[in-house]
Amino acid sequence: MAAPKGHPKYGGGRKKGQLNKKTKEQIDRAERILQLIESQFLEQDIAKLSPNTRTSLYRDILEYRQPKLARIEHTGKDGEALTRQVFIIGGKEIVF
Repeated sequence: MAAPKGHPKYGGGRKKGQLNKKTKEQIDRAERILQLIESQFLEQDIAKLSPNTRTSLYRDILEYRQPKLARIEHTGKDGEALTRQVFIIGGKEIVF
């Protein structure tokens, strides 16, 4: 039987902003991997990697822990290219 019209929700379902089960599992898995990487257990193995490889590894895993920022394209008026104004004052270049 359906609830009467205009009746508030009975509290069922996931609240707004709550993570679903699969997303929560992925975040938990990424957290465990990051803890292993940050622990002393793997510190020696990671130390053998080049700094670029270590940074890349950490960055790739970190994106599952924290959401990425939206990538946007900046354009000028009516989709035209942005314009820059450059002023040289006292030998210093100031860009707007």
